[in-house]
Amino acid sequence: VLNSGMRVVSPLTVSHAGVPHVTVAYPVRGGNDTLIGVLVYYVDPQRLQDAFGLSLLPAGSVVTLSEMNGRVLARSLDSEAYVGQELGVYFRDVSDPPREYDDVDGVRRMVGQAMVEDGSWLVTVGMPVSIASDRAVSLWLRTVPVFLFVLGGWMVIALVFSRRLTRSLAHLDGAAQRIASGDFSPISQQRMATREFAELQHAFRSMLQRFNETRAAL
Repeated sequence: VLNSGMRVVSPLTVSHAGVPHVTVAYPVRGGNDTLIGVLVYYVDPQRLQDAFGLSLLPAGSVVTLSEMNGRVLARSLDSEAYVGQELGVYFRDVSDPPREYDDVDGVRRMVGQAMVEDGSWLVTVGMPVSIASDRAVSLWLRTVPVFLFVLGGWMVIALVFSRRLTRSLAHLDGAAQRIASGDFSPISQQRMATREFAELQHAFRSMLQRFNETRAAL
């Protein structure tokens, strides 16, 4: 800090007591902008891990805070096994879109990274790829009964309508055959399945009525 006049962030350091920490030092300037001292404080990665534990992510997800070279400062899962290790970085450019990786614990995750400029650190968030398939299966299991219910309802409606349509068609066909055989008695009126069939039945009745009236007149 005395040489550069700027803030300095140290790599992960382990104290004599075995406690890992990161040292952050800031310059303290006087009234005429002269450097009169240095403010030093220590960041305990365990506190960061506790904060990561509160993240609202799906089960199996992991949040990792690491240095630019990939050395782990804090990790939300199995922190004791990975803090201080150099696991490497997932992306050469942190602006790259998320990708699938086989993580160090053997779980395949969709991983994204972002840079913490204030500390020159990387935040890595990984969510298990299996979450997508599990949720898709769950959604499918919820959707299938609804689909079957709707499909069954439509089949019932189609069946009822087709039966009404068949009865209407059979009634008009019988009337046509009866007329063709020389039977000109009035057609019994029935409820038709569609308006077109109802109009056709009315046309048959009107035709027979006019025919019978003309024949009686002759």
